[in-house]
Amino acid sequence: MRDVMLFGEGWNGEVRKVADGAHRYYYTPEENDQRHREAVFSILEYRSFSGKNYWIGFPVIEPSLSDIEWAIMKYQPAPVSKF
Repeated sequence: MRDVMLFGEGWNGEVRKVADGAHRYYYTPEENDQRHREAVFSILEYRSFSGKNYWIGFPVIEPSLSDIEWAIMKYQPAPVSKF
């Protein structure tokens, strides 16, 4: 399992776990979750300013570089390991 930061549809870089090699993340909220709605996030690999790679997920519009870097500092996801 790998960390993916989700953006859009009420998400601001919060981390969820996905299977290795996943290209999409399907999110279905619990009935009482008013902050989020059902969404499909496309997953891409992002190379940070530090040189480490991270997975990001977004439904339509890619997040800004500053939003991604902020989320890396705040949520501290595990970087993608090539091994």
